[in-house]
Amino acid sequence: MSVNDRNDRIIKTEYSEVMQKSFIDYAMSVIIARALPDVRDGLKPVQRRTLYDMYELGIRYDRPYRKSARIVGDTMGKYHPHGDSSIYEALVVMSQDFKKGLPLIDGHGNFGNIEGDGAAAMRYTEARLEKITQEIPKAAELAAEAFWPGPLTLILRKSHEVPYGTTGGLETVAVRMPDHEIAREIIRAGGGYIAAPSANTSGRPSPTSARHVQDDLDGRIDMIVDGGTVKIGVESTILDMTVTPPMILRPGAVTKEMLEAVIGEIAVDQTLMDPDSKKAPKAPGMKYRHYAPSAELVVVDGEMDVVVDEINRLS
Repeated sequence: MSVNDRNDRIIKTEYSEVMQKSFIDYAMSVIIARALPDVRDGLKPVQRRTLYDMYELGIRYDRPYRKSARIVGDTMGKYHPHGDSSIYEALVVMSQDFKKGLPLIDGHGNFGNIEGDGAAAMRYTEARLEKITQEIPKAAELAAEAFWPGPLTLILRKSHEVPYGTTGGLETVAVRMPDHEIAREIIRAGGGYIAAPSANTSGRPSPTSARHVQDDLDGRIDMIVDGGTVKIGVESTILDMTVTPPMILRPGAVTKEMLEAVIGEIAVDQTLMDPDSKKAPKAPGMKYRHYAPSAELVVVDGEMDVVVDEINRLS
């Protein structure tokens, strides 16, 4: 190869520009891969990998504690090859109730305190998953990621942390994340989760404004938080994740087709499909007259533009 050929293959550039670009790329990679919590679950990569490793090892709330050093070593060998100190620190933080409103790990031993004392060495402490961090099917995670916050209620198997008073004595619990920021702020202020009934009496339609709540419950409740009218005037879809395939117990804003596009096959409670069925629907709100507004009913039939014009005139 001649000198001229070699010179043709050399790219001339400023050394400072190469270093600047390379450093920025490296820094962004490190920040995203190690330091930044994910907006979907609030966990850093090392925290998520540690929890996943403990789940895979079967270190559940109803199993014996395992040495923290065993957990750290397994996580580092399989999922997080960045040193044991960062993994153990993440494990410790997830067990401290003074740093986490909802601890994800049940620590056994000296895991530090609010006074600033650090945790004991990993060879002396043990850990296992907290009750609240398991019993979540993969399909439920996909549905929550796609439709939360929003009008989707998931039925899950309850842990021992959930009192029967909030589940009607059932072994399942209905969980939803509202999309209104005011509602989410109230939930955060309450510690991360709130057990609450619907804002209407049984047999009445779900309210779509604060005025509807006042008309229905005036004198029965102490306060109404008015966040404006709802975006969708129907109730949330209730999806039972304790059966295979998951089953719609109450149709709502999130349709069967939308769910199947995310998690695959979806069944529908057959008592909703058969008007002659003698069995009661599984969802309480479907067992009796529910959508029964106290108002005049007007049926408008005809061409679409005529129907729209007439509805606008009536409203």
